[in-house]
Amino acid sequence: MSNILKDYKNNVTADSGNACKYAQNLMNSYGTIYRNGACRATNPDDGQWYGCESGREYTNAQFRHCQHSTKC
Repeated sequence: MSNILKDYKNNVTADSGNACKYAQNLMNSYGTIYRNGACRATNPDDGQWYGCESGREYTNAQFRHCQHSTKC
């Protein structure tokens, strides 16, 4: 996960005009990690949503204008 976050930070620093795209990529990546990790034993869809939403909250705090275009 640390590489995903590092890539996100590098991308938004270098190209903030595409912050919403990078935010969605981070959210999708977190969702996949949670879907395929230990959470899948209980409910993979819920795990994916939780991972995605955690990424969404993180990115929306930085780029509020993305909250209307990023979706889990």
